[in-house]
Amino acid sequence: MAVAVLVIDNQDSFTLNIVEALRAAGARVRVQPNTERPRWEGIEAVVISPGPGHPGTPADVGTSVEALRRGLPVLGVCLGHQLMAQECGGTVGRVTPAHGVTSRIYHDGSDLFSGLPQGFEAVRYHSLAVTEVPEALEVTARTPEGVVMGLRHRERPWWGVQFHPESVGAPEAVRVIHRFVEMVRQRRRRLRVHHRHLRDCVLDAPEAYRRLCAGRDYSFWLDDSTGRGYSYLGVTAAQAPPGAEAAAVEAPGLPCAPVLGWVGYLTYPAGRHFRFADATVAVGPTGVHLLALEEARLDDLQEALSRPAPGGAPGPAGAAGEKRAGARPVLRCADSKEAYLAKIARLQRSIAAGETYEACLTTRLRGPSPGLGLADYLALRAANPTPYGAYLRWGGTQIMSTSPETFLRVRAGVAESRPIKGTRPRGDTPEADAALRADLAANPKDRAENLMVVDLVRHDLTRVARPGTVRAEPLFEVETYAAAHQLVSTVRAELAATPWELIDAAFPGGSMTGAPKKRTMEILAGLEEGERGVYSGAIGYVAVDGTVDLSMTIRTLVEEDGELSYGVGGAILAASDPEAEYREIVTKAQPVRAVADVEFP
Repeated sequence: MAVAVLVIDNQDSFTLNIVEALRAAGARVRVQPNTERPRWEGIEAVVISPGPGHPGTPADVGTSVEALRRGLPVLGVCLGHQLMAQECGGTVGRVTPAHGVTSRIYHDGSDLFSGLPQGFEAVRYHSLAVTEVPEALEVTARTPEGVVMGLRHRERPWWGVQFHPESVGAPEAVRVIHRFVEMVRQRRRRLRVHHRHLRDCVLDAPEAYRRLCAGRDYSFWLDDSTGRGYSYLGVTAAQAPPGAEAAAVEAPGLPCAPVLGWVGYLTYPAGRHFRFADATVAVGPTGVHLLALEEARLDDLQEALSRPAPGGAPGPAGAAGEKRAGARPVLRCADSKEAYLAKIARLQRSIAAGETYEACLTTRLRGPSPGLGLADYLALRAANPTPYGAYLRWGGTQIMSTSPETFLRVRAGVAESRPIKGTRPRGDTPEADAALRADLAANPKDRAENLMVVDLVRHDLTRVARPGTVRAEPLFEVETYAAAHQLVSTVRAELAATPWELIDAAFPGGSMTGAPKKRTMEILAGLEEGERGVYSGAIGYVAVDGTVDLSMTIRTLVEEDGELSYGVGGAILAASDPEAEYREIVTKAQPVRAVADVEFP
């Protein structure tokens, strides 16, 4: 697997030459300007580029300094090298300017310089240099005149060079970059998934959650409430251990997915809220299983499950065992019927003008929260069984999802997305229900709606797929859930990228935007009231072995800042019947009626 390197660009004109050298050394490179907060998911090393200015000037180094606080291997070049010294208490001052000058480099033969001859040539572009070396760093290379050309941290995985190893003027120096990539590859962690099957344990998922997670912030329950698959429960830590992003993982013979890694959610249009789970309980068809990256954590999990839940004896799996005191919350649609129909009309005018083909218009049901909790999620899951349920307590946010939709799934390097477009309510009689299902399966408008999203998803996956591997099959399957029939298609591809690059390529999901994605999102932003936030995002995990399961955040109740919200929406096409589209959002609000009263003004 290629080494994943983040290059922080300090607004230099040579940065992409460094990128090319890294790629030639076998690295997979992401470049971010120093004006942006770095995205660390999947990154195992950093290069801080050259650039103008002084390392003590915040505007000159921007977010480069964050790279020195992550515990990752770092190579600093020129300004990046100087920044390391500055951060450790050293001094960077003026020296005789050297721009486009070739100098001989004398070194200690360690690390970056292993295998390079003494006195090899390198090109310099600088007027500043490290003039006082702090105690935390040691000098690894100098010019014949004594100017510091190389530094290494005594404890941290930091290396710096003052010269420009990427310059074509001294091609031997590029071996420094190749050595850095090789050093990172050699440092890769090896992780083992430890597993224990509690054969005599009869706890169901709700009771396991009570014992393991009750009252804990940043706890999760990724919930298959159909009984056909596994549910995963645990409590997360803020950050992953260094090197986890690219570790070699051994996970032998597991009956369930190795849900150890990053758990959390994405918010629309681009927010990420993931934390690291190093130990998880899986509950499913073969009983209770414990998973952990350290064997001692299995004992911690087993002990937690052996203790009675806080508050006394366990309750039933359904909501009847835990009643919330007080009145039911009332959720009121943010748009009146007239306002929603007017927005549909505006979208259809945009479609007629060629601005978009399909737009997923949404609205929110909102109301004050009386203080929800586990009992409310249990009521939701009992009324709406789904393989993609979730209950997350994430700081001040609670998320209760009964989503039926797969946003992204990765198994053994194959990515899968199963967009849903097309909905019918359940019928009051078996005959009526069958008729609604048959109509959904054959309706040209619903099939067109679904097809446009399928083609959009194919486009998104092609960005990160091995050539020729993107497939869309089966198409237009009808799946039946407690509150609705849904039209579902499946798109698969063999991945040629990391899970995080897949997420970057595919998010937000096409079934929640429409097509073409970028222009349609801009149009929707001008129509919808406020940010969608959690709704229209995704919930799930990215495991350390590359396994991924993320659901689309629909049919989801969110409690945040004392307010409840529940998003509903539908795809608008030229052929859409506005009245039918309004009826569809009423249908999609049906699941939340298990815990709240709903008003459509």
